[in-house]
Parts: sequence; C-alpha cells; structure tokens
Amino acid sequence: MDKNKKLTAISIGLASGFLGGLLGIGGAFIVIPVMISVLNIEQHKAHATSLAIMIFMAMAASLIYVFSGQTDVRMAIPLFIGSCFGVYAGARIMHRIPSRVLSLLFGLFIVCISLKMIYPGNVMFQGKTLNPWLLQLFLIFLGIFTGLLSGILGVGGAIVSVPGLVFLTGVTQQMAQGITLLNMIPTALIGVLTHWRQGYIEISVIPWIAPASVIASIYGAYWANIVSSAFLKSIFSIILLLLGSRIVILNAKKLRHFKGDVDKERKGKRTGS
Repeated sequence: MDKNKKLTAISIGLASGFLGGLLGIGGAFIVIPVMISVLNIEQHKAHATSLAIMIFMAMAASLIYVFSGQTDVRMAIPLFIGSCFGVYAGARIMHRIPSRVLSLLFGLFIVCISLKMIYPGNVMFQGKTLNPWLLQLFLIFLGIFTGLLSGILGVGGAIVSVPGLVFLTGVTQQMAQGITLLNMIPTALIGVLTHWRQGYIEISVIPWIAPASVIASIYGAYWANIVSSAFLKSIFSIILLLLGSRIVILNAKKLRHFKGDVDKERKGKRTGS
C-alpha cells in the first residue's frame, strides 16, 4: 500500500475503534465501505477482513468494561454458544451471496442501526426477572441471530444483541455493550477462521487498521463509562442513516439494471430460437 492508503487505514482504525469502544459496536459500517471504495478491496474480502479487525478492537474495549464491572460472563456464555453456530453458518453462506446483494444487505443493516439509535424504544422487562431457563434459551437464540449477522456481513451483531439484551433482560446500556463486546471475541474468531480457509482475509490492511482500532477503542470504552453518549448517538445515527440510505439506493439501482439486462438476454434467446 502507498502512504495515502496507509494513512487512510490508520484513520478508519481510529474512527471505528473509538466508536466501537464508546457504543459497543464493531465499527464495520466504517471499515467496510472505506476498504471497498478507497483501499480497493473486493466486497467479500472487505466483510471478512472487517471481522478479523474486530477481534483486536473487541479484546481491548472489553477489558475496560470488565474492569468497570460492566459485563456479565453468565449471560455472555449462552450468547456465545448460540453465536458459534450462527457465525459458522453465516461465514459458509457469505461466499454464495452475489456482491451486489451483499452490499445491499449491508446498506439495510446500517439503516437499521441508525433507526434503532434514533428510536431506541422501551425496556420490556425493566425491574423484572425472566425465568432462568427462558433467559438462557433467549440468549442462545439471540446468539444464533447475532452470529449469522457476523458471519454473513462481517459485523459484530451489536445492533441485535445490545437492544435485545436491554429490551428483554433489563440490563443497562453499558452492561449490554460490555456483554456484546465480550461475545464478539470468540464469535469473530470462529468466523475469521472459516473465512480464512476460503481465502477471504486481506492480510495487508490488518497491521495498519487493527493497532489504531485497539488504541482508540480503549479511549472510547473509557468515555463510555464516564459520560452520556446521547448527543453523540444522535449525530452519529443521522450520519449512519444517510450513509446506509445511499448504499441501499445505489445497490438497488444496480440490481434493477442487472435484472433488466438478464430479462433482455432471456428475451433475445427466445427471439433467436
């Protein structure tokens, strides 16, 4: 990579790491688009490599949450069990999905993140306690869905796990973020190993993005346990909504043109026969 691309890689590492530590998310919505548009990495490789970078960021940020008492290993274990199955299945499925469709799904995912941040909703079971067996079952199914998102889209799945934990179990926002970051580590590792065997990891960018994301994630996690991130979330969600909408619109147009070309080709074959 040339000097400009190296600086770009470091910049996206800093941005994604800080937001990952602050909000308990993987930062894939920053890493993946820039890797594709600026670093010229193929769509599938960008998603897989994002998952590899996430391991380093999640390890660093989760330490701050653990030392601050903002995590719960008992809840993280069943979440991880479900994620193991989900991420392996998702990683196996990803290479079968066309790049246009994968990009469209990623855009929709970003829109979902932004809408959830704008309209966080209420906690269903605040102050109440779920039956322990139902709680374990819920966490396993939540883990499966989170793992599928991680494997297919190369994301941490925080858009599912954080609201799910807050909404249905009544844990605090910081606690949900801590549990999610802790779960990201083994989940992302399984996904990366699966992607590695299929040749989808772009090694060249990891030494530049990963260290920057580690440093920034520690700083972000530190602030997450001190100040309210309500204002930052508002600004951030608007940016996400604009970015996600743009990706969805562009790829929807590409898919429409692609479908039109296929239909024309079929009509031509029929006419020729």
